[in-house]
Amino acid sequence: MMKRLLMIASLFAFIALLTMQASAKEITVRGHLAQTVEAGGWLIIVETDGKTDKYLLLNAKRFQRESWFRLGAEVEVTGVIKRDAVTIYQEGIPFAARTMRPIGAKINHRGR
Repeated sequence: MMKRLLMIASLFAFIALLTMQASAKEITVRGHLAQTVEAGGWLIIVETDGKTDKYLLLNAKRFQRESWFRLGAEVEVTGVIKRDAVTIYQEGIPFAARTMRPIGAKINHRGR
């Protein structure tokens, strides 16, 4: 009897966990790529109405082989915020990207 109750409780907990993950709201942000202070991390820097948000790209390796993936590249990224993610990086809102695409070339005018 106790095993059965434990199994039912575990099943409900598992279903609740899946429901919570499935209900994560997908968002789209536009910004430029930057590196984290710690080696190996990538950020999406989003500037809106004088406010700067940093999104820590949890799955950067998925996109790093793209020719446009470089420091300063302007990108549009769709994915979900993963506030429960544990990382070694000390900056940015953890963000798992589903898609990423370039939205324009960032031109360096050398101070002009």
